[in-house]
Amino acid sequence: MHEAAKDQRKLDAMVNILRSQLIEEIGSIPESLIRPAVESFLNVNDFPETTGASRLIAIMMARSAAYDPNQKTDRGAESPDKSWFNITRRNAKHYGFDSRMLEELYQLAGDKGW
Repeated sequence: MHEAAKDQRKLDAMVNILRSQLIEEIGSIPESLIRPAVESFLNVNDFPETTGASRLIAIMMARSAAYDPNQKTDRGAESPDKSWFNITRRNAKHYGFDSRMLEELYQLAGDKGW
């Protein structure tokens, strides 16, 4: 059996297990919400077929974990968000993130003054 097919079957099985556990805990949740959440933990380099929503969730979870609301920006320096996106886009392969999406977020952070 092809390796990708095995991976897809494992992912499908994991989604089904998580869905069952979530239904027991909080009631019915559509797979359209569960699958992107599960896929957000996958490395984009190993699973290039992950959805854009999953890729964005992964990036935003990492940014949220690193967020410091008290961080001050020095005069003339990049904003904390722009700086984070810049560093992370350079290391996207290491982190398993989508480098193109990080590039867009970096540009947005500069354009919008994040």
